[in-house]
Formats: sequence, structure tokens, C-alpha cells
Amino acid sequence: MSPVLSLTMVTFATALKIRRISSTDMSMPLVAGLLYSMMGRSMLAPMAW
Repeated sequence: MSPVLSLTMVTFATALKIRRISSTDMSMPLVAGLLYSMMGRSMLAPMAW
């Protein structure tokens, strides 16, 4: 759980940097979808077990 959480935080920080550097509306749905899929996977993993 700890590595997944740290990976999510690193990905979120990278997404914030990407959003700050290029604030285009095209990259935001991609980053949001990536974060959503990652968080959904980490939250559904304990439920699957």
C-alpha cells in the first residue's frame, strides 16, 4: 500500500507540474484519467481480495 501511495503522490506532483507548465485543456483530461484509473485500481485492489 505504501509504494502505491507514494507512486500516486509522485504522479500527482508531476501532473501539477505539467498543468503549471502547459495549461492546455487537452492534457488535463489525459492526466485526470490517468490519476482516476490509478486511484480506482488502488482502491479496488483491497476489495477484490
